[in-house]
Amino acid sequence: MATPVFACGFECQSVAHWGANAYVTVQNTYARNSGYALRLTTSGQTGYLERIFDATSQVVVFRAYVYLLTAASEAAPLFHVYATSGYDAYVMYDLAQQKFSVGNGTTHTLSTELAYTGQWYRFDVKVDGRNNPVLIDWAIDGTDQTQHSVVNAATTYGRLRICHAGGATSHDTVFDDVVVSQTLDDYPLGAGEIVGYRVTTTSGTHNQTTGDLQNEASSNVSDADSSGGKVNEAAPDTTSYVKQVVARSTTYWEGIYDTSGATQAPRSVEQVVATRAVSAGANDQKAQLYDGSSAADAYALTSTPNTSLTVHRKMWAAAPSTGAWTLGKLQAARIRWGFGTTNTATYPPAISYTTLEADYSDEASAAPTWVSPADGEAMSTTPVLQFTIPSAASAIHFYLELDTADTFDTGNLRTYRSDSDQTNWTYYDGDSWEAVPAGGVPITYIGNDARYTVTSALSSGTWYRRVRAST
Repeated sequence: MATPVFACGFECQSVAHWGANAYVTVQNTYARNSGYALRLTTSGQTGYLERIFDATSQVVVFRAYVYLLTAASEAAPLFHVYATSGYDAYVMYDLAQQKFSVGNGTTHTLSTELAYTGQWYRFDVKVDGRNNPVLIDWAIDGTDQTQHSVVNAATTYGRLRICHAGGATSHDTVFDDVVVSQTLDDYPLGAGEIVGYRVTTTSGTHNQTTGDLQNEASSNVSDADSSGGKVNEAAPDTTSYVKQVVARSTTYWEGIYDTSGATQAPRSVEQVVATRAVSAGANDQKAQLYDGSSAADAYALTSTPNTSLTVHRKMWAAAPSTGAWTLGKLQAARIRWGFGTTNTATYPPAISYTTLEADYSDEASAAPTWVSPADGEAMSTTPVLQFTIPSAASAIHFYLELDTADTFDTGNLRTYRSDSDQTNWTYYDGDSWEAVPAGGVPITYIGNDARYTVTSALSSGTWYRRVRAST
């Protein structure tokens, strides 16, 4: 079981739980799964979004998706893994070569393929600083790249930045579905997505003496009322909230995460909670996650004096009841918030927003099954290549390669991606062949066939094929 320490799909529309940042916006114009993503736009400035790890580590494994809106005006970092001692590690866009690279800021190793604007790339990266040399393993869209090695003493890492450099650089890049681990065997984290679940408008079953909990209008909160609507806005705000106005350690408000549409168990879950003090002064509060059988603390604060929002996060690699997440545990997920005992009446704590970001692994989508033509079968120079759509958590795209060698590295290599160009891609909906949508084939059609029609004739001889699916 993978053990991520951080995951973010930007579905909470906030970066406050990351840390320092500049020139970033959370937007939904460009996003992988009809949700939200981070856009970093700079012109001569240093733009970045930083996450300081809860604990330093000699191993950093991460997966992230990148979409180049425009080609960078010079060589530029995309990711920066900061070392507390020794060399940092980078994932770069190399302008001169029009490729991606990894390295230590001085020496770099290039990707085997060119980098293009207007399409998503999945980066899987492992930085191993346990020994000398330090090693960087990486893959793009599941294809292994050349390992980078740098002579350096054992190195420890403390933070990850999504970034652009300053100087004369001009960049416009989108990032999505970031997952970070500090476990060597978690590499590669692989294809997947992060889905956000806010709470339902209808609240759950609270634990209180009537009057302990109120909304921002000081009206009492009751079981199964509409108080969930006070904390399920599209993005955190201070306009509406639920507050605890009576000090009682057993009092809590319960919200129901709207996970009813989930169809598979997540690999991990990140819980995001935004709270504040209604008036300035010290108080205490905590939040828990309940999974249908057990509740555990997401955070516990002894003092929350600020009237501005504070965003808290908790990574649940295992469910509160321990063990791997199951679909049943996710669908039962609820937040319990309150438990205040100090100055609660004078400086009431308040919850303004919460969401769950569920990290789904789409490993099963890596191997579609070929239908035709069969291996070794003679085919035309403009063949129709047909395969069965594999299981996935969300809408599916396909990545097809054809080459005259099974190493897929000759000058004859052809690459066809349905995420960047849907021309000649179709899928069977049960009645007829339909064009693959720009957003991918809906999961309704998992198990049906998809196909690509080659229109630019292949040369005579033996050709090799491979196809992957991803979300």
